[in-house]
Amino acid sequence: MALQLDMTDEKGVKTRYHKITVAQCDWTPGTTATITVVVRSYVNKALRDKEDKTGVDTSYTSRWITLPAMDTITLDALYTALKTMPDWHGATDC
Repeated sequence: MALQLDMTDEKGVKTRYHKITVAQCDWTPGTTATITVVVRSYVNKALRDKEDKTGVDTSYTSRWITLPAMDTITLDALYTALKTMPDWHGATDC
């Protein structure tokens, strides 16, 4: 599971394939849990597939993103929450 969305960074590099690789939930009793994910962005899916085959990191960038609180934490829910974030408007599942 991943998201497809054309993004251009401040250096002009375009990425299209984005995958959650880490999810972290921090919770203290009596508070709302904070959910943070690491999203690795790739120029395209072919480079991501190459990473699976070779074990060599082919991602262009990784970023930590804090997601809105949610009742159930599943991979589907994490991607759904990510798509509600302003920078991820228009992202589609792939």
